[in-house]
Amino acid sequence: MNTRELAIVVWMIILFFVGMLKKHVRDQILNLGKSIFGLIKLASFKIILAYQFMVFLGLYFIVHHFNLSYWIFKDYILVFLTTVLTFLGSYKKIKFRAAILRSLGVGAIFKFLVDSYTFSFKVELVLVPVFVILVLMSVQAENEHQEAASKLIQYILGFFLILIVFHIINEVVKNWWSLENLFYWEGYYIEAVSWIVNLPLILFSIPLFEYDLIDNYFCKKKTGTTLFFQSSWFWLERVIYGHRIFSNARKHVVNVYQGGLINKRLVITLRANTTDKQAKRVEKLYRLMLGKESDYNDGKRILPISIECRDAIDRHLVIPMYEIHGLEEKYKLSQLNF
Repeated sequence: MNTRELAIVVWMIILFFVGMLKKHVRDQILNLGKSIFGLIKLASFKIILAYQFMVFLGLYFIVHHFNLSYWIFKDYILVFLTTVLTFLGSYKKIKFRAAILRSLGVGAIFKFLVDSYTFSFKVELVLVPVFVILVLMSVQAENEHQEAASKLIQYILGFFLILIVFHIINEVVKNWWSLENLFYWEGYYIEAVSWIVNLPLILFSIPLFEYDLIDNYFCKKKTGTTLFFQSSWFWLERVIYGHRIFSNARKHVVNVYQGGLINKRLVITLRANTTDKQAKRVEKLYRLMLGKESDYNDGKRILPISIECRDAIDRHLVIPMYEIHGLEEKYKLSQLNF
């Protein structure tokens, strides 16, 4: 832990104890604790924790084998909580690739150097609140359209930034030999490594979060084991069928309507003369969340509870309606109602 992080921790502890003197702050902290405890009890969160436990075991082996700093765990946790966690359950493929490239770019190198060459603890203890106050003042000035005040604050922040840059250059010149040590750069690589080791979890979380919601309407009680096997089966089907149906099944679709129970029922209008076999391929396309983003509300793919494939001319069912297995009877529908 560098001096800047230590200064941040000290200020957080001070603010915590000051806040505890006020009842409404104590109530908020208590509610936050209850929310975190409730989150830990979720079946999907237990799967995420189990995966992170395996990642920690792998990191521990690498750290122990190569004699690296155990503070790398702290860096990993920060990256996971602040960046990787936001990708869980989403289809942000392009943004994911951009995140990996950004984690190895020039900006990442500068951030690494800023974090590596900090000032003394006493200086950081003063700089941390000063920076926080200046940033808050800058945001407030922009919101209130106070251009003169905003520019002044930006000049002050720029001055501090120049000081930091000169400090980094000075430290790099004095310690240039350390740059040749590969282990010195462990803090730089940790973000990219965090993204890569969590890629399986990011992909797995796509059906995981969908089933976590849908299973609330199932006959049987939702468990972590059930969610794990449901999500695993989903990806097994994706691997087996995905590449064969992705390229040409969508051409039979005229339009898609989404609604019903938790907004996860689909009515798909197919072109005239679409065969049963072609309709089944379309159904599988949407069951595996492979439809075009524009087919869904807000452009967000969903795991459907039911799918109706209807003819574009007379609106009859081309194939029997699909409905996910396990729904309670009161949630089952023979016909969609929007």
